[in-house]
Amino acid sequence: MNIGGVIRKKRKQKGLSQKEFAKKLGVSWRTVQKWEHNESFPRPEMFKKIGNELDMIPIILLVDKDHYGKEIPKDILEAVKHPKMQEYIRAVRPFILDDD
Repeated sequence: MNIGGVIRKKRKQKGLSQKEFAKKLGVSWRTVQKWEHNESFPRPEMFKKIGNELDMIPIILLVDKDHYGKEIPKDILEAVKHPKMQEYIRAVRPFILDDD
């Protein structure tokens, strides 16, 4: 499953429409639609909001299980293996993690 699929699955499990989810995040429903169809990725500052709203580990932290201290769901682990997502993770990691 890709990142967009994970976001969609978790959103639906919470019983939220794209419009409801978008409103909670302060983005347009079209933005959520683009994420779920892998037309774009969330901006770095959105990862924590998405994680909080969907009760899941913020996507960017998935590459650092020890830092976050939680078991990573298998479907999400598979999603972050995509080469484009790995490239994106490397780019946004400094904005999300406090690697002091």
